[in-house]
Amino acid sequence: LTGLPVCRLLGGKFRERVRLYRTGTPMHAEDLSVCKDYAARIKDEEGWTAIKTIDADSLWQRYDPDCREHGHEPLTRSLTASDLRLAETIMANMRHAFGDDYEIAVHCHWALDMRDALSLAERVAPYGPAWLEDPLPVPFAPAWVRLTERSPVPIAMGENLYGRHEFRPFIEQGGTDIVHIDVPKAGGLLETKRIADLADLHYMKTSMHNPASVIGTIASAHVAATIRDFGMIERAGEDYPWWEDLILHDGPIIHKGYVHISDAPGLGVQLNPEIVQRFLADGETYWGE
Repeated sequence: LTGLPVCRLLGGKFRERVRLYRTGTPMHAEDLSVCKDYAARIKDEEGWTAIKTIDADSLWQRYDPDCREHGHEPLTRSLTASDLRLAETIMANMRHAFGDDYEIAVHCHWALDMRDALSLAERVAPYGPAWLEDPLPVPFAPAWVRLTERSPVPIAMGENLYGRHEFRPFIEQGGTDIVHIDVPKAGGLLETKRIADLADLHYMKTSMHNPASVIGTIASAHVAATIRDFGMIERAGEDYPWWEDLILHDGPIIHKGYVHISDAPGLGVQLNPEIVQRFLADGETYWGE
């Protein structure tokens, strides 16, 4: 064992801390007072500076038949005029509630066609979103390039891509502005670093999707620290009160929306046996002893 932190094994760090963003939108976000109440709670809690909005009334999630506006065909990727008005209202309310300096990204869940993705980008652009995430279906197509070239909002994608070869056409042909990596899915820490280095050759920023545990989040932060042009990591597990308690810690793991990178060996964390053993499958033996 080297006794070195993971970030050192990946080549060394550019930063001592890595920024995170929350994900969420209140129900009935078309009501400005609802957004103001939500923003007051989020902004006061741990000093967060960024959020990704997923409409709680499932505006973007048109693949769910139970969430579709009346008149939609079951499989269409189109947005109605009403959809676009609602999207603009929600984005305007979120911007008003959170303020001009708060970063707000918009998730689309691969649900749109190229024209409607562009229409959505144009409607939310005046409110300065950080990016429009996953607007088109996952596979690479020239439509991704056309959308990225024409969109007034930066395009981010990548959480459903596997390995550098699937990222390569998006990076080399300009099918995105921001490479948005899911670290375990993309191939782990070293493959993530390779993808980010390829993006850096094309002067593209990297950010990270993150549905992982606190351990996965810290692992992602270690590789993020080694990426020159890095944006932010998604914070997963907000609904689980035991999220931070999976590891032993003295103070908050996330401080003012950032994770600080430890110089301790490995990821610099130790499992909390009391919490971890609650989630063992029947017949499974705890591996930490």
